[in-house]
Amino acid sequence: MNKKKIAVVGIGVGVSHLEALEKLKTEFPIEISGVGRATHGELSPRAKKAIGNAPIYVGNKMYDLLDTSDILLIATPDKDHYDPAFLSIDWALHTLIEKPAFIERQQGLDLIRLAEENGVLLDSATQMRMHSQGLANLINQYKPESISLTYLLPKTKLNMPDVLPNILPHILSLIPDLNGVEVRDIYQDKDQVNLQLLKKGLCIFAKLGYVPEQMKPERSVTLHTNTGTLERVFSQGSLGGQYQENWFSVEPVINPREALWRNWLQNIFSEDFPELRQECLKYREQRRERIMQEHLLLMQAMGK
Repeated sequence: MNKKKIAVVGIGVGVSHLEALEKLKTEFPIEISGVGRATHGELSPRAKKAIGNAPIYVGNKMYDLLDTSDILLIATPDKDHYDPAFLSIDWALHTLIEKPAFIERQQGLDLIRLAEENGVLLDSATQMRMHSQGLANLINQYKPESISLTYLLPKTKLNMPDVLPNILPHILSLIPDLNGVEVRDIYQDKDQVNLQLLKKGLCIFAKLGYVPEQMKPERSVTLHTNTGTLERVFSQGSLGGQYQENWFSVEPVINPREALWRNWLQNIFSEDFPELRQECLKYREQRRERIMQEHLLLMQAMGK
């Protein structure tokens, strides 16, 4: 397999991706081609360690990364996703964008269409808070009449002021199949949003938002059946820091960003093998369809 070069634009959340990629170097022939950031400034010790010896490009220089890379992760502020994403896809780089991938309807549709034309893998790096298949298995087993989801994060200076684009992608990531999902009855009050997701007769009530930093975050899922309720409650740190995301996994607990990148890299490297080519292209088509569904549902919720 030929070595693949990965560039990261954005130092905040991008650091977590760099750490995940470092661990995957024992599984895949990858290297970090460079890191792009908007301005000069002191890096945190964690960022310095994650970046290592990779070159740093500042300001418009970060676009030089496109010349030396095969894959681009975009972890800039949401409003700054479009330009690097367009250039990356136009240059036929596989492109992973932190959530929400797009905040404007037409921009999202244009990028998805361009990715299809160029045959590249395009995806949103929504960090899975729960294994979707795990939730699907519970739904199939207990046949709930409705589901209640509570997703309240601590409010910090890093949070976006808008609840929906920051948190709704996580909620959508819990639903394995988004076909037929509708967003209804949205009520927003300052730092919290209540809404309903309807899917083929199943009603999902979701409460999203932020709580003051000193308060405990709350994340829970309750399945309401005709015989009672089944509840799963997330407890801060109960699964050990970086591994706390996997509520319903029956597999060994893993870092979700590592899992995301492992799936991605397996697809990208499979294109080197003719016998895997069709499966590789099918996966890319499925991911483009999924990101399209998530994008349109988010736009619907935001009234765009």
